[in-house]
Amino acid sequence: IKKRQKIFDAARRIFTGEDTKMSVQELAGLQAQIATLIAAQAEQQRTITALRNNLH
Repeated sequence: IKKRQKIFDAARRIFTGEDTKMSVQELAGLQAQIATLIAAQAEQQRTITALRNNLH
């Protein structure tokens, strides 16, 4: 959860213009981390859906 918060904080600083010194490599790394988070969230959702379907 802390890692997720760090990623969101970094993204917020970029979008709000607070952090304009971020390098291309840092941005690419952040994009990769966000993509990983989204994929993990999608996987969680599939698991929850599968579990729900098994209960009914």
